Amino acid sequence: MLITTSIMMMMICVNEAILGSERIHVRITNFVGINTNVKIECRDDISHGKVIVPPFRTYDLNFRSKVEAFGAAIVRCHFQWKNGTKQVNYDYEIYNQDETVNRLNCWVLKVEGPCYCDCKDEKCDFTKCDKWPKKN
Repeated sequence: MLITTSIMMMMICVNEAILGSERIHVRITNFVGINTNVKIECRDDISHGKVIVPPFRTYDLNFRSKVEAFGAAIVRCHFQWKNGTKQVNYDYEIYNQDETVNRLNCWVLKVEGPCYCDCKDEKCDFTKCDKWPKKN
């Protein structure tokens, strides 16, 4: 039993040393409206806190994500703002280790949906946009 436990602990340590973690940078810019603040909360295993982003301002999220051997590190954000008297709420996956090629991810939030760019791409015009997911 002691040998089995020791071997398992060594495997875990080796796994973490080999896989380690990677630095992720996400930049989110508020283009929702000229007078509209957006409240943002992003989380993977933990919440990265809540922030209020004024119009045309940027929120930079920097964190270390464990490199997963099975399954992917995923970061989802909750976005909230007022459209007139109506409260608008959306959840959106802004980072998925299996799908995201870039470690510098830029997003622009629009009323119609979020738009993505590689932050290093100087020619990016934020035309790669999604629609906000439909609510249940």
